[in-house]
Amino acid sequence: MTFPCRLAGLLLTIWLGSTFASPEVRILGSDQPPEIAPVLVASHTPEYPREAIRAEIGGLATACFTITRKGRVRDVVVVQSSNELFRKPVIKAIRKSRYTPAKHNGKPVAAQLCRTYRFSLEER
Repeated sequence: MTFPCRLAGLLLTIWLGSTFASPEVRILGSDQPPEIAPVLVASHTPEYPREAIRAEIGGLATACFTITRKGRVRDVVVVQSSNELFRKPVIKAIRKSRYTPAKHNGKPVAAQLCRTYRFSLEER
């Protein structure tokens, strides 16, 4: 999923990578995947940092977090980032997102997952 936007003649693209339907989604406190993975219902695109735009910096940031039994996000941690400038926008965007909760044995369960965001600049 990509989200293009224009700023000062540049095409900015933020790519969202998701680990849904992969072994990365786990029931909280377990190595077991849920029967039904969480589903993203309200996504927020991270803001491309102006300092990164001025310096023409692109890169990746991966964050892992918990989806509660009510579909809320908590415990967001950036586990890898090619540049420190991408950490805060990724955390902010993930915290605003909403999910349907994962389900296991027919009941909502908290789950952990990770998402990767790619920030890239393309001149027009």
